[in-house]
Amino acid sequence: MAVVTRMSDQQLLARYRAGDDEALAIALRRYQPRLLRFARRILGDRSPNAEDVVQEALLRTHLVLRRGDRALDLGPWLFKLVRNCALDELARVRAELTPLDDAPEPAAAGADPADVSLARGHVRDTLSDVAALPDLQRHALLRRELEGAPHVEIAAELGISEAASRVLVLRARSNLVKARAGRNARCDDIREQVLLAEDARRRATAHVYRHLAACAPCREFRSELRRRRADLRVLVPGPVLLGVLLSAAVPAGSSKLITAGAMSVAVAGGALGIDRLAGPGSPAPVTVRSAVVPGGVLPLGSAVPQGTAVVTRTVATTPGLPVGRYRIACPPGHRVAGLQPTTAKTSHAFAPETIVGASTAAVVLVEPTPHPLTIAVVCKRPGADGSILAAPVTAPGRPAAVCVDRVYLRRRPGGPIVGSLTRGQPVTIRATRDGWRRVTADSGARGWLPADRLCAR
Repeated sequence: MAVVTRMSDQQLLARYRAGDDEALAIALRRYQPRLLRFARRILGDRSPNAEDVVQEALLRTHLVLRRGDRALDLGPWLFKLVRNCALDELARVRAELTPLDDAPEPAAAGADPADVSLARGHVRDTLSDVAALPDLQRHALLRRELEGAPHVEIAAELGISEAASRVLVLRARSNLVKARAGRNARCDDIREQVLLAEDARRRATAHVYRHLAACAPCREFRSELRRRRADLRVLVPGPVLLGVLLSAAVPAGSSKLITAGAMSVAVAGGALGIDRLAGPGSPAPVTVRSAVVPGGVLPLGSAVPQGTAVVTRTVATTPGLPVGRYRIACPPGHRVAGLQPTTAKTSHAFAPETIVGASTAAVVLVEPTPHPLTIAVVCKRPGADGSILAAPVTAPGRPAAVCVDRVYLRRRPGGPIVGSLTRGQPVTIRATRDGWRRVTADSGARGWLPADRLCAR
C-alpha cells in the first residue's frame, strides 16, 4: 500500500483504468484539501457550499475517466473542474447575491433613471432565466459564452460526447429566447390562449406557462377562471329541467323556427345563449346589408327570402376577459354569408377559420361588453354555380379561389387595403395587370390581389 501512495498521478490513473478503484481515490485525496480552499475563495459568502461543489467535481471526474482513456494532467484538470462547478453554483443563486438596486450606475452620471431601471431589470431577468436552466445546460452555456471553452473540453468535463455538448448549448440558448418571449408576451394574448385551452379542456402551450411563471396577474386570471367554472357547474340544470327551460323560452305559436340543429345551450364567456333561426318567410330579426340578399338590403321585420337564413344569438360577455368566442351553425345545406352589426356598440368579427361562402358554421369573436348583445350570422344556400350572391354575375370573368391562409384586398395594385379574404374563399377574376388580379369575392367584396395568392377552382 505504501508503494501505491508514492505513485505519480499518471501511474494511479493507469491502475484505476486497469480496474483498481482505490488508486483513483488515493489520487483525489491528494488534492481534496486544496480544492476545498480553492472553491471557498470562488464562492465567497457561499463558502459553506464548497464541499458540495468539490464532491460534484469529483463525481464528474469518475464519470469522465470511466468513459474514456484520454490523457490528462489530473491536478490542473481538477482545479478547472472545481472552478466550473463553483461558477454553476454562483449562477444558481446569483439573483440573491447581486444587490441590483444598490449597484453603481451603468452609465455616466446624469443618465436617465428610466434607462438605468430598465438595464437593472434586464440583468435581473437574464440572471433568473440562466438560473432556471437545467444544470448541464447552464454549465455548458456559461463555459461556452463566458469563457469561450471548446466543446471538446466541455464534453470532457461533463462526461458526454462533443456532439451532445453542442446540443446542450443550443438548447440553453433556445430556452433563454423562449423564456424572454414568454415573459414579454402581451397579457391579453396569453389570457385569450388560456381561455381557449380551458374551453377545449386541454393544457395551454409551453409559451403560455412561461409567461404565467413571470406574471402574477395572469396567474390570478387563470385561477379566477377556474373558480368561476367550478361555480357555474352548480347552475347547470339536469335534462328534465333543461327541457322545461327551453320550452319556456319559446312561446307557443311563435313564428320563429327553432330546430334541434339550430338550438344550442352553452356557457360561453359567462352567457347562456340560445340560437334562433329565422328561415324563409320569417321576419328578419335584424337589418341585413349584404350582396347575398336581393337589392343588397333586407330591412328589419321584412320576410326573409328563399335560400336565406339569419341565425341570431344573444350573449353577455364578461368584462375583464380578453375576448368572447361563439360558434354559430348555419342550417343544413347553407353556407356562412356574412356577419351583421350587433345591437350594442362593440367590436366583433369572424375568427380566421371561418370562410365566407365555404364554412357551414361561423366562429365569432366579440370584445367584452357590460350589456347583452345580439350576434346575427347570415346564411345562404349556394346556387347551381356555387355562388351565394343574390344577383347572378353578368360581367365576364373566370372562377378562382384563395390558396393562402389570408390575403388583403387592395383598392389598386399595391394600394390601400380595403378588406381581406381567407383560404378557400371563392372569387371571380375580372381583370389582370402585372402580376395582379382584380376580383370579386363571393361575399361581394371587390379589389386587387397578387396573382400568386390565387389558384384555379
